[in-house]
Amino acid sequence: MWLEVCIDDFPSGRSRFGDVNAFYPQEKEDFRNLNSRLEQYINLVKGLERDNLQLVNELRHLHESWGQQNTEYKASISKSLLINRDESIAAIKGSAKQAIAARRINERIDLFQKRIDFIRLAEQGDRARCA
Repeated sequence: MWLEVCIDDFPSGRSRFGDVNAFYPQEKEDFRNLNSRLEQYINLVKGLERDNLQLVNELRHLHESWGQQNTEYKASISKSLLINRDESIAAIKGSAKQAIAARRINERIDLFQKRIDFIRLAEQGDRARCA
């Protein structure tokens, strides 16, 4: 047995389940608030997307306008650094060679000084014997 219900069978705000409109004004207000907040969030997201797109475009423009120049600049700096490094290494090697040569010269001077001292002592000994 099927029960047919017609809209006219219940007065406005009433149903076979009771008073359905009892919370309706509060729910309606809650949904309006939620819809308003959702709209604000959507607008914020759209604004952020616009800002992001603008930043991406600016970065692309900077990369296109400066990218090649930066690459060339880096290459020239890199060449300059390599040349300076090679010159520094050559200077250090030259300095080391000069230090080694100076040490050898000082060793020879010390050796000659010892020989001179030995010869002087020998001369003094000869003079003492002859005297």
